[in-house]
Amino acid sequence: MACISFTPAVRARFSYPNTEACTVHIPNRFLPLRRPTSVGARLALGVHTHPAGDQPHAAGFLFNVIFMLEDLEPRSAWYHKSGWRDAALEYERFQKEYLGNAAWTEWLSGVSAFLSQGATLFGMSQEESGNPGKAIRPWPNPGQMPSYGVDLESRPPDRAFLQYLNDWFYREHSAQSHMSFFGMMKLGVLILRHDLGAHEKRTVEEQFYPKHRSVSASRTSLLLLCIVSEIEHYFKYSSEIDLRILEIWQVLIDAVPEAKELYDMRYSRFWPVAIL
Repeated sequence: MACISFTPAVRARFSYPNTEACTVHIPNRFLPLRRPTSVGARLALGVHTHPAGDQPHAAGFLFNVIFMLEDLEPRSAWYHKSGWRDAALEYERFQKEYLGNAAWTEWLSGVSAFLSQGATLFGMSQEESGNPGKAIRPWPNPGQMPSYGVDLESRPPDRAFLQYLNDWFYREHSAQSHMSFFGMMKLGVLILRHDLGAHEKRTVEEQFYPKHRSVSASRTSLLLLCIVSEIEHYFKYSSEIDLRILEIWQVLIDAVPEAKELYDMRYSRFWPVAIL
C-alpha cells in the first residue's frame, strides 16, 4: 500500500491527522520517498491507484499548502480557527434543532466540551469564541485562493500558479467528483456507455475508460509530487530528499504530458542547478 506521511511537525502545521500515514490510491506504481531513519521522523511518498476521485482532493491539498506557506504562522492560526468557527456554527444550529431531544443530549454535551478545548488550544479571544461567525474569517476555498487579497491584474507568482491549477487541475475534476451537470457532461460517454450499442460500448470500455483512468492516476501522482516538493522546499529536511524528489520528477516528466509544464512553471526554481 502506498502513502504520503509527514513528520509530526508538518502534520501539526497542517492539521494533518496524527496517524502514521494517509493513503491515496493510484494503481500499479510505487514511488518511494523516505527521510533517513537516523534523522528521526519521516517524510514519505508512495503512489498506488484510484481513478478520478483523488485528483480534486490532492489538488485541494496542494492549494492549501501553497496558500498557507505564503505566511505560515498567521495562516496556520487562521486555518485552525476557521475550522473551529465552522464547528461552533454547526453546534449552534444543532442546538436550536435538537436541544430538547434526549437522544442528542450526550452528543451535544461532547461537542460543547470539544469546542471548549479547541478555544483554549487555538488561543481564541473572548470575541472570537463569543461571536465566531463575525469575528473569525472563513478559510477560502481553492477557487477563491488565487485572487484572495491580491490585485487580479498583478497576481504574485504563487497566486498565478494557483490560478493555473484551478483552471487545469481543480475546477473540472471537482465538478466531476461533486457530480455537477458540468462535470457529468465531461464524463458523458463513460456514464452513458450502457445505453450504447454493443460495439460502441466495447469501444468506450476498451479505449476511453482506460485512458480516463490513466490520465486521472498520472495527474494525481503529479499533484502528490507537487505537495511533497512544496513542503520539502519550505522546511528543507535533507539533500537526500531533494534528490529523491528530483528522481521522481524525472520519471513523471518522461511519462506525464503536464509534468514538464508544471516543473518549468514553478518547481525548476526550487532546484535551479538541476536540469530535467
